[in-house]
Amino acid sequence: MKPSRRIFLISATAAALISAVPLQAQDKPALEVAFLYDNPVGDVGWVRQHDDARLALEEALGAEVKTKVVQVPTGADSERVMRQLAQGGTKLIYAVSFGYMNPMAKVAAQFPDTVFMNAQGFKTSKNMGVYSARVYEGFYLNGIVAGKTSKTGTVGFLASMPVPEVVQSVNAFALGMRSVNPDAVVKIVWLNTWYDPGREREAATALLSGGADVLSSILSSPVSIQVAEEKGAHAVAWQSDMAKYGPKAQLIATVLDWSPLYVANTKRVIEGTWESGSEWAGASQGVIRVSSLNEAVPADVKELVAKAEADLKSGSLKPFTGPIADQHGKERVAAGVSLSDDELMRLDWLSAGIQGSIPSN
Repeated sequence: MKPSRRIFLISATAAALISAVPLQAQDKPALEVAFLYDNPVGDVGWVRQHDDARLALEEALGAEVKTKVVQVPTGADSERVMRQLAQGGTKLIYAVSFGYMNPMAKVAAQFPDTVFMNAQGFKTSKNMGVYSARVYEGFYLNGIVAGKTSKTGTVGFLASMPVPEVVQSVNAFALGMRSVNPDAVVKIVWLNTWYDPGREREAATALLSGGADVLSSILSSPVSIQVAEEKGAHAVAWQSDMAKYGPKAQLIATVLDWSPLYVANTKRVIEGTWESGSEWAGASQGVIRVSSLNEAVPADVKELVAKAEADLKSGSLKPFTGPIADQHGKERVAAGVSLSDDELMRLDWLSAGIQGSIPSN
């Protein structure tokens, strides 16, 4: 065979192989995805869980995505950063805190070809959506463990800010606790912050001194676990598994796993099927789940938690199903009735068994 004939055959074969590869695989570059964090990535807490999910997204979608992280405060700086990202070719931007919502809405209006997603917000547009987690489901499960293991019947709760997510969580915690221990009470302390280890330590210590023997916290630090470990008490963990800070103290960890939401949403953007909306994900999507239970937790309590988690996943358990009375004895939810999502977002009362009140501002 002449050399020119051999070269022609090789070229023809190569061309046939290339043509057999879908055009999408040949031509479509990796989707550039940016994550905006308002705090550093620690080893536990809110930002840690989002960054773990970002890494899981990279693993799940491989060469289809290219992610980057930008740490920037909410406000004017974040607006500038989002604009620069969109101008630079980033086609999907996740901003993991509520405070990014207003700056994001401004930038989204200027870049209709970029998809913007804000965590915990409520503003949407054609190219801007919001996503959040049914945090209260995890606190309901934690409440069951606290109610069954507390010897004093008093549990201390470190609350952050009086926003709907936190009000829902405090109530769900009390409902879960009193579903197994009807006389148990929750003492609540509001700190008006998401992270302040010094004040958290003071509040946790005061709650234990005031009769609580189990602590719960919705803040991002492991302080409540640490204080419980130091004082020989117990605690339930939220967001991240914090057992390394209190191997004896931590009874249960219910965690936020954002990866199912990030993977599914990013796939829709890649496939061109993404539509704006508001997604509120929970146990049924795998976003809320039990990460660990201390070996010291009795077997019957573990069974209760497993059953409740399974029922949350199936939708047969809705924590805000009546009868539910508030802390003053007034019926708020009639027997057999479940609060709608809209009603949950407007929740402005505390259920029976909670000592304390919702701050007015």
